[in-house]
Amino acid sequence: MKKNLAVITKYFPSKGDPTSGTFVYDQANRLSEYYSKTDIYVLLPIVKISRRPPYVTYDQSLFELYSIEKSNVDLHKVFYFPFPKNSALHALAIACSMRRLKGRVSGATVLAHTIYPVGVALTILGYINVNIICHGSDYRSFYRLKNLTKKISNVLMNQKVAFVSKGLFLDVQSHQDSTEKCIIINNGIKINTCRIKRLPKAPPFKLLYAGALIEQKGIINLLKAVTLIQHDNPGFVELTIVGSGPLFEKAKNYENQYIQVHQSVSNKILIDKMSDYHALILPSYKEAFGRVLIEMMSCGRPVIAARSGGPEFIVTPEVGLVMPTNSIQDIRQHILELFTNYKRYDPVQIKKYVSLNFNEDDKTEELLNWIEDENFTYFSD
Repeated sequence: MKKNLAVITKYFPSKGDPTSGTFVYDQANRLSEYYSKTDIYVLLPIVKISRRPPYVTYDQSLFELYSIEKSNVDLHKVFYFPFPKNSALHALAIACSMRRLKGRVSGATVLAHTIYPVGVALTILGYINVNIICHGSDYRSFYRLKNLTKKISNVLMNQKVAFVSKGLFLDVQSHQDSTEKCIIINNGIKINTCRIKRLPKAPPFKLLYAGALIEQKGIINLLKAVTLIQHDNPGFVELTIVGSGPLFEKAKNYENQYIQVHQSVSNKILIDKMSDYHALILPSYKEAFGRVLIEMMSCGRPVIAARSGGPEFIVTPEVGLVMPTNSIQDIRQHILELFTNYKRYDPVQIKKYVSLNFNEDDKTEELLNWIEDENFTYFSD
């Protein structure tokens, strides 16, 4: 067993948001097998603020974090004051809250999620060569802001950064001077070992969307495209949406006999239900990776994704379709195309593709090798 591991993150699943930080949860759970002790520090805002009414909200369920039931894993809550995310004060407030962690994690190997704001906060505190995982939205949403560009660039120069996809890395490489300390380590998942389920012949062609209900995910265009298909061919396609976010009520307005919208469920429940659908669709405007895509493919099901900076590097013609855009017309066309050519997709080969390229065992080994480079990364007194 190696020395202690300290994971610092803003993202972690909770009773109130069971899908937030699923990747972080799974990764920390797996890495804990290789360390004597794993401490997970979850950064939580004391309240939630918004530019729209109600401006300040408090939700106790967001603080009820999912635990990892292992004797060598401890979960810690670290509270901070939530300045607006696009303000330099956001990372500064987190840095102030993190200062008291220095003594608690002294000597531990540190793994942080993500570049902004956690990586920026660590850099403010003077730490260098910390291992940071960049998910995508943390970088793409903020690096163009004048008050944050330099701070985020400093993270790339002073820390070790792993990007979850080739698309995200290429994006960063195109407008950053230094990426010498950067590496690509794709998401990995535990391969679904259950037998591939046979579905009744379509129609209805059962589609699943699982993810955040926000503008970035293209969810409204998806609903409009499916509504058009239903208008032309009633009962041809059934769409199930599972997720939470500000567009939930707007999405509910589209509900009918063939469109159902449900709140987020735990990742385990979601994966257990995936094989009840013919395919999954992810029509995002921006997507760093799209973990839900490989989760669906691990069930032997094909996927449809928009070219959005990540999925186009993992979805091949053998496992699904990549749309040039997430326009209503493109979504409609590709749903119909997948249905027409559905028999071309071999469930066994789709599952094998995920096993060969996104197996959790292989990705954990890659991650450990990267973390251990340069004789580990330490916080020092």
